[in-house]
Amino acid sequence: MDAVSTKVKSCGEQCASVDAQWEKFKSDFGKVYLDDADEQTRKQIFQEAVKTINEANNKNFAKNGHRPFGITWHTDRTDAERKLQRGYQRNTAATRDVDVLKVENATHPKSIDWTLTEAVTPIKNQGQCGSCWAFSATETIESHFILAHGQKYGVSLSPQQVTSCTTADYGCGGGEPMDAYDYVMSAPGLTNEWNWPYTQSMVNASATAPCDAAKEAGINGTLESLQGAFAQIKGYKYATKPCTDAGCYHQDLTKLQEAVELGPVSVCVVAQMWSYYTGGVMTAETCGPMGSDFVDHCVQLVGFEKKGDTPYWIVRNSWGTEWGEDGNIYLELDMNTCGIADEATVPFIANGNPEQHRPAMFQRAQGQGSVMV
Repeated sequence: MDAVSTKVKSCGEQCASVDAQWEKFKSDFGKVYLDDADEQTRKQIFQEAVKTINEANNKNFAKNGHRPFGITWHTDRTDAERKLQRGYQRNTAATRDVDVLKVENATHPKSIDWTLTEAVTPIKNQGQCGSCWAFSATETIESHFILAHGQKYGVSLSPQQVTSCTTADYGCGGGEPMDAYDYVMSAPGLTNEWNWPYTQSMVNASATAPCDAAKEAGINGTLESLQGAFAQIKGYKYATKPCTDAGCYHQDLTKLQEAVELGPVSVCVVAQMWSYYTGGVMTAETCGPMGSDFVDHCVQLVGFEKKGDTPYWIVRNSWGTEWGEDGNIYLELDMNTCGIADEATVPFIANGNPEQHRPAMFQRAQGQGSVMV
């Protein structure tokens, strides 16, 4: 449990008088409201959120000794406003025949942490745009691109290109990673973040930036040496059989762990409580339902830890480093917590699949000592 910080405030600190909590909240986060009526509305939302936070912390603490929720910038936000930081939208019109990944000779290590390698780039921030699906797909493509090429330094690819140009989805209005993969396979490639930077607002909801057709067409053109690296993929597979029912209590978590041996995995989850997450291990009970109908956010699974009293998944979010554990969240390992195995996918880089570059990954892991144990 050394990787999980103890920065979460105790309930005693958070159970002061409502007025005192409210004034401290406004001061801590620089909150300014339109008028007195707006402030009273926000205060009522805040009060209800604090009750939810305290109840969830008590449940979580009873099971594993952690209180993972706290008062955050979002504690006075409505459900609709908080949903802006999510953005999963299933494409019900798509018909797909996608295989499930088979990992040969899996080693089943006790822990994996891809954040300790170049395969995981620094935490990104989707801002007030429901582009989580684009970030999840882009980050997972870039991770496998880095691993496939054995790069000494990581390269950040462009979630803005995917957000703006994937016509099967709704940009900031939501989407899903598989549509992003389909788009990348139809395009000249997925360019780097320097060539096509992210332009959606960090603080306000904004319209999806338009697709730059000229830039898209030139990704693999004559100016490639100036525009920088780009990735191409030839397909994708489920990491474990997806779930489309109301419960999703019986997902194959072993297969999901095996997929993580090959590199990070794109996952779509139930994240209603994540707006209040501040650190520690979140249990399945406090996460809420696991069923596919409740999935509303996409992120990147970057590892797991089986050692210690509270095993957990390591998940990278796209809400900046101020959120959670420096941008990450830890989820109870022995359950399909937050529906982590409902829709998990792995892209295949055009010049190789995960099995082909697996030996290099294992050599790197053994050399560093703490990536896989």
